[in-house]
Amino acid sequence: MDEPSEEDTIAILRGLKERYEVHHKVAITDGAIIAAAKLSHRYITDRQLPDKAIDLIDEAASRIRMEIDSKPEVLDRLERRLIQLKVEAQALK
Repeated sequence: MDEPSEEDTIAILRGLKERYEVHHKVAITDGAIIAAAKLSHRYITDRQLPDKAIDLIDEAASRIRMEIDSKPEVLDRLERRLIQLKVEAQALK
């Protein structure tokens, strides 16, 4: 089976967009879809469209979700210090 064109891949990605948005709980722009099709076609040479573009969208959405869910290191450190101080304050009572 022949590899679909970039335009066909964009149409396929647009059809899958909602599924990945719901799964990862992120918004996927049309620009991201177009970029995934064009850039994966250009730079990922060991696989074919639309699979490589779908994987690119999936990985990018997953990474964004992880960044959204992750606390900044400074905030995490401050929260741990606060807990430590509360424990020490309780011990002094």
